[in-house]
Amino acid sequence: MGLKDLYSPQFLTNLGTQLHQVAPTFDVTRFCQACLTEAWFDLKLMERRDVITTQMHAQLPANFPQAAAILRQVGPKFTGLAAMCLPNYVAVYGLDHWQVAMTTLAVLTKYSSAEFAIRPFLKRYPVATAQQMQAWAQSTDVDVRRLASEGMRPRLPWGTRLPQYMADPTPVLVVLHQLLFDKSDYVQKSVANNLNDISKDHPEVVIAFAQ
Repeated sequence: MGLKDLYSPQFLTNLGTQLHQVAPTFDVTRFCQACLTEAWFDLKLMERRDVITTQMHAQLPANFPQAAAILRQVGPKFTGLAAMCLPNYVAVYGLDHWQVAMTTLAVLTKYSSAEFAIRPFLKRYPVATAQQMQAWAQSTDVDVRRLASEGMRPRLPWGTRLPQYMADPTPVLVVLHQLLFDKSDYVQKSVANNLNDISKDHPEVVIAFAQ
């Protein structure tokens, strides 16, 4: 059993059922059949995530704020890596609705992680989203604080790279400075990983920051 099998037929049925409970027009059988095509079994984890996202969108309201409200209700039912399909929906379909997307990712990251989903927003809205990360760094919620660091990693594994921070990590360092002495090891580990990313392009900056 590989990582991709986190997205099993049982998971699809459970996800579809939870969506149906919040949005009664959501057809669980149609959703599962649309995902479980012949191609499904050869797909990798992230490819399956993307299929799930597309098939959720096929039945959820086309109006993103309405769909996001449904995702926020369903979010607490799913945890771990498999639940990434929910923030991924925001990344794919919420780019034109920045504020609703930020509100939704702050909820969903508590149950999985929005570290991949935040990256398209950092690219399209670099100033506003970096400011949001600074605000999240002050959150009382440990998962939201971690997102402020992990989401800004320039070279996040499995994630799209952030060339603007590979060129100039200053906005990232502003966030990391707030989190450097965080009481959570979970957050501190993310800060360390982020500094390791930055050191690949700017070793002298990281040394100065650490000193």
